[in-house]
Amino acid sequence: MKIVNELNGVEFEARGDVDIVSASIQAHHVLSHSCRRGICGQCAGLVRDGAFSNGIDGETQIVSRDGNPVSVLMCQTFARSDLLVECNDYGTEPLTRAVQVRSIAFPTPEVALVELDFMDGQAFEFQAGQFVSIRWAGDRQKYFSIASKERDSSSIQLHIRRQVQGEFTGWLFEAARAGDVFGLEGPLGKFTWTTPDERPVVLMATGTGFSPIQSIVETHELWRRRSPVYLYWGGQTEHDVYCPDLARHWSEMGENFHFIPVAAAPIGEWSGRIGYLQDCVAQDHPSLASFDVYACGSPIMIAHAQQKLIRDLGLPSERFFTDSFNVKPPQTDGAPSLVDFVVKFKGAVEGRLHAESGCTLLQALMRAGLNLDHYCGGGAVCGTCRVRVEPALLSGMNEDEKDLLECLPSPCDEHRLACQFELTRDVESRTVYLPGTPGRVSALKD
Repeated sequence: MKIVNELNGVEFEARGDVDIVSASIQAHHVLSHSCRRGICGQCAGLVRDGAFSNGIDGETQIVSRDGNPVSVLMCQTFARSDLLVECNDYGTEPLTRAVQVRSIAFPTPEVALVELDFMDGQAFEFQAGQFVSIRWAGDRQKYFSIASKERDSSSIQLHIRRQVQGEFTGWLFEAARAGDVFGLEGPLGKFTWTTPDERPVVLMATGTGFSPIQSIVETHELWRRRSPVYLYWGGQTEHDVYCPDLARHWSEMGENFHFIPVAAAPIGEWSGRIGYLQDCVAQDHPSLASFDVYACGSPIMIAHAQQKLIRDLGLPSERFFTDSFNVKPPQTDGAPSLVDFVVKFKGAVEGRLHAESGCTLLQALMRAGLNLDHYCGGGAVCGTCRVRVEPALLSGMNEDEKDLLECLPSPCDEHRLACQFELTRDVESRTVYLPGTPGRVSALKD
C-alpha cells in the first residue's frame, strides 16, 4: 500500500502489519516522531483519504478526500488501503544514553526524587516540560517528566511515584542504590512553555505531574512575571503535595506568583483547599478567556479540567496545554527473572546493571546505552565485543565463541564474547570489565 505525505509529496510503501512511522523509517523517509508508543504526540498528523485502523487490531475507518480529515498518531496508525496523510517529517530515533543513579530521596513514602548522571559526561539538552524514557529490563520502557530546569548539565532529576505492583518502581523503592545503571532515551514530547509575558496563567498539577511544572517554573523564573501565575497542586490527600516548601518559596519570591495547595480528601491536618483542582480553579476564576492553562498529572484530572475550563469558563481550546501519561501497565506474567551484575571501566567508573536472564550481555549493554562495538552484528565473527569477566565464567560457552576467542590476541579464560554470552544467575557474583569509556565502549583506538 502506498502512503503519500501531502505536506511534501513524499511517497513510501507500508504493509498492513506495520505502523506508518515504522514504515517511513524502513523507507528512509522518516516522519517526525520520538517515543513510538502513542505517548509523546510528536507524530500527530491527519489522514485525508483512505482506510486505516487505530492499532493493528482496531476497527477500520474510511476517510474521503471530500470529507473531514481524521487526526491520528502515525505510530498507532495502520494502513488498510493507499493513504493520503499530512505529517511533519525529519524525525530521528531518540538516542539511548547510559545514566547512573547519583542519589534517591523520599519526601514521602510514595514519591522518590531521583538524581541521574549521564555516564558519558556530556550535557543533556532538553526543553522544560519534556520527558524521558527509562529503558528498564528487556524492552520495557518507563516514562517520566524531567523536573530539572534547562541548563548545560550532565545530570537530571526525575520525580517518580510508587505504582501498585509496579515492577520498576518496586525495584526503585526497595532495592535501588547509588551507582545503578540503565539506559535513557530522550528528550521526548512537545509540552513546553509558550505563553507571552502579558498573559495570565493557571498551572495545574496532580501528584508527580508537578515535575514538569517545576522545570517550567524554574527555567523561565515565572515568579518574575508581570502577569499573574496561579499554581494549583494537589491530589487525593495532602501527601500528594510532596514538596510544598518549594512552591511556597516561589510565591515568596514574586508577588504575582500564587500557590494554591488542594486535597480532595485530606486525612490529617490540612490548611489548603479541599476539592478537585478544576473546581477550585472555577471558583477562583469565573472567566479564563484571557488565560493560558497548563495541566499535568492524572489523565482523569486533565480530561475533566479540559472539559470544564473550556466549556464553562471560556478558555480557548488552543490555550489548554497538557502533559498526560496514560500508559497501559506492562504484561509481566511469565516475564524472565532479573539478574544484577557489576560493569566496570578503566579507573573508578563502575555501576550495577540489571538485565533479564536469558538475554545476551551485548543486548543488556545496548539497552542500557553502553554501546559496545560489535561490527559483525553479533555473529561471533569479528571479536570486537570481547570483554573480560572475573572470576572466569566458562559455562554456556558455545563452539563459535570458543573458536573465535582462541584466534584473538592474548586469549585468557576470563574473556567472553558479549554477543554470545547468555546471562544467567551465575553472572551475579562477577564483574564485567568493559573496554574504553561509557561514551565510547570500544577496544579500538581513535
